[in-house]
Amino acid sequence: MLFVFLGAVYLAVRGFIKLEKLRLNYKMNYFAIKEKIYLEALKVAYAKVGELMVA
Repeated sequence: MLFVFLGAVYLAVRGFIKLEKLRLNYKMNYFAIKEKIYLEALKVAYAKVGELMVA
């Protein structure tokens, strides 16, 4: 049980560090970066759905 907790803490810290690196590189706030990531993920998902509907 302890390893699950430590794994979750590790992944949370790792995600925060990645987000902080993006914030410094793009000079944007967290919410703008997250919005950009979500929009890109939606575009990819809709493209995949379009491929599946054609096939």
